[in-house]
Amino acid sequence: MKMNYLKLRGSIYWYQRRIPKALHHVLGAGVYSQSLNTKDRMSLERKQLCSLHERENYVFVVVRK
Repeated sequence: MKMNYLKLRGSIYWYQRRIPKALHHVLGAGVYSQSLNTKDRMSLERKQLCSLHERENYVFVVVRK
């Protein structure tokens, strides 16, 4: 599974997702980022990442309504 939303900042992995332009004025930013507090990519739990990704999708849908 390719995880385009994972970014490495220094030695810590972050979840990063671009916010659609239509929502920039509502959310106040063009990118959402959250630290995953881990240095080891193998220790990232897919369940945790999928949950975070699903939550972000839900927020975008609700805000668009």
